[in-house]
Amino acid sequence: LGATHTFKAGDPVAARIQEITGGGAEYAVDTTGVAAIFGDVVDSLAPRGVLAVVGAAALGTQASFDIGTSLPKGVTIRTVVEGDSIPQVFVPRLMALHAAGDFPFDRLVKTYPFEQINDAFEDSKSGVTLKPVVVFGQD
Repeated sequence: LGATHTFKAGDPVAARIQEITGGGAEYAVDTTGVAAIFGDVVDSLAPRGVLAVVGAAALGTQASFDIGTSLPKGVTIRTVVEGDSIPQVFVPRLMALHAAGDFPFDRLVKTYPFEQINDAFEDSKSGVTLKPVVVFGQD
């Protein structure tokens, strides 16, 4: 879907992003909610970079980053609720992007009948599908 680089667990992600971008990412979005990844994402930011945290971590999850390194860079870390958008504007915009072929979200979704809910969880865990959707009452 347009990715130009991928990383494996254990890769020096922040250093690679700094290298690829020539100084860090201006914007990053953490969709994982995984505390161990948070510090790498912050470290991957360019000076004045912005991190949007949208991943839903379990309540009580603590994440850390090096304040001493981040402070002189002036990065911004913010949480995002419901896309921080106005649904009456944002949803039609997304639909227009999809209609134009510029937002193929349907390629990220795989549906499962309720009876296959365990398959949906396993496929999500293994990476077979990015967004499993369990459908109730469908033949």
